[in-house]
Amino acid sequence: MSKVISRFVFSLLFTLYTLLLTLYSLHKSRLLDIVNNPLAKAGIAVGVDGIFLETHPNPAVAKSDGSNMLKLEYLEALLTKLVAIRKVVM
Repeated sequence: MSKVISRFVFSLLFTLYTLLLTLYSLHKSRLLDIVNNPLAKAGIAVGVDGIFLETHPNPAVAKSDGSNMLKLEYLEALLTKLVAIRKVVM
């Protein structure tokens, strides 16, 4: 798949992800824990140069944006996977 198509597909996925977050964040959903890992992996696989994550040891008690945060305990495993994907892609 060409880089242009890959980036378009990623942009489309990101747009859908943003819509889902908007809808579910109203309910303090843990949607990010479910969706964030595959979205980050897809982005790295198509060649994005970085990701943005919000983390917290306990998102449920965060003073703001808790519903948008990845639990800190999942961060190391996610970053390890993303680095491995990046090595394969590059």
